[in-house]
Amino acid sequence: MKFTNLKKTSIWNALSSLGRDIETPQGIFYWSSRAKTEAEIDGTIGIAQDDDGVISHLKIAETWAGKNVMNRLPKAKIFSYAPIQGLESLRKKWLKKLLKEHPSLGQHATMPVVTNGITHALDLAGRLLMNKGETIVTADKSWENYEHIFSDLQGINLEFFELFTKTGEFNVNSIIETCRKVAAKQSKVVLLLNFPHNQTGFMPSSADFEKLAKGLRELCESLPKISFVVILDDAYEGYVYDDKGQKLSPASKLFITKPNFTLCKMDGISKALLAYGYRVAFITFFVNSTDGIPFVEADLKAVSAEICDKIGAIIRGEISQVNHHGQVLADALLDDWETVESERGRVIGMLKERWNVMMKATEECYEKFGKEKIWVSPCNGGFFGYFNVAKGIDPKKIADRLLREKKVGVVPSENGMRVAFCAVAKEKIPRMMESIFEVANNISSA
Repeated sequence: MKFTNLKKTSIWNALSSLGRDIETPQGIFYWSSRAKTEAEIDGTIGIAQDDDGVISHLKIAETWAGKNVMNRLPKAKIFSYAPIQGLESLRKKWLKKLLKEHPSLGQHATMPVVTNGITHALDLAGRLLMNKGETIVTADKSWENYEHIFSDLQGINLEFFELFTKTGEFNVNSIIETCRKVAAKQSKVVLLLNFPHNQTGFMPSSADFEKLAKGLRELCESLPKISFVVILDDAYEGYVYDDKGQKLSPASKLFITKPNFTLCKMDGISKALLAYGYRVAFITFFVNSTDGIPFVEADLKAVSAEICDKIGAIIRGEISQVNHHGQVLADALLDDWETVESERGRVIGMLKERWNVMMKATEECYEKFGKEKIWVSPCNGGFFGYFNVAKGIDPKKIADRLLREKKVGVVPSENGMRVAFCAVAKEKIPRMMESIFEVANNISSA
C-alpha cells in the first residue's frame, strides 16, 4: 500500500519510521476475507468446524458464554477470532457515539480501531508516532504505567509539565512552554493528556481547556513545520463530581483545524461500561488535510482505511486481535445506551459521595494535623486522590507503616501517594484519612 491519502494529512509527518513503513501483510486474514465472499470451499482459516459449519467448541462452554451471547452470534461464532481491527458493528457504534458528543469533529474522524485496553492503545500510539529517543510531553504525577509503556519498553523519553500552579490552578503555561521546549529539539510534539487525571482525580474546567486550545493554536501557527499530536487518554471520562470540571472529553475544544495538528482519542470500556477485565478499548484519530481543504466523505474514508491498516498491522504482530467475547458484550451494551448511562450513573453517584466524604475528612485532618507535611492535590473527579508529602519524607515509608500499623493500603510514588477512594466504602474513608495524616505527621524528614 502506498498510503497516498495519508500523505496528504496532518498525521503523516508525525509518524515514526515504523509508522511510515508498517502495513498489514496480505496473509491469512486477507485471504480469509476474500474467501468468505468468493470461495465455495474455504480452506483459509485455522478454526475447526463441524460438518454443518458450526465452530467446533466445548458444549459445556456454552453455559459459561451465556445464552444471550450464543443467540447473538449463531453457529457458535463467539468462539471464533475477531477481525484484526475489531468488530465492524462495534467500531461504527463507537464512532457514532463519539460524533454525537463531538459533532464538529465529523469531517476529521477516522474509524476507531479496537485495542486490548487503553494500555495497548497507548503502546500502539507510541509505536506509530515515536522513534526511540524521541520525547512525549505529559503531566507530572501521572499514571506510573506511562513510564513503563513508553520509556522502559520503547525507549521514548518523557518530558513533564507541571499540572498545577503554586496556587493550585491548571497550569496551561507550563504545558505550552514544555511543548515549545520539545519542539526546539525534534520535528514533532506529542502531548499526552489524561482527564479526569490519574493520579490526582483533577478535571479542568471548560474555560481551562479553551485557554489551552488557544495556546496550542498559537503554537501550531508559530511553528508550521512542527507536527503536533494531542493524545487524550479518556479512561475516566464522565467521572466528574463538581460543577466546575468539564463533564465530557475536551476533544472538540482541543482539536485545532491546522494542517500540522492531529488529535488521538483513546476510550475504554473498563470505566465506560464498568467491564474492566474484558480489555476492550478504542483508538480514534482526528486529522486535518495538509492543504487546508475539508475532506469529502470518500477522501476521509480512504484516509481512515490507511491509518487503520497501519494500526491493524501492529496489532497483528503483537496480539493478532482483541478478545471477541468482550467486543460482543460492548456491541450489545451500546444498543441500550440509556440503560448503560442510568446504571453507570448510580456508580458515579456513589463515587461522588465517597469523594465528598474524602474531601471533608481531609479538611478535618488539616485542622487536626495541619498541611505542612501532607496535603491533597486539586481533585474533583476520577477514582483517586493524590496526597503530596513534604520534601524529605519518603512516601514508601508512609505506605509501609500504614499497612503494618493501620492496615490501610495506598500506592506510594516519588513525591506522594495515590489513594483509591473508588474502592473504599464511604464509612471507612474518615478512618483512612485519619490514618494517612497521623502516620505522615509521625515520620521525620530525612
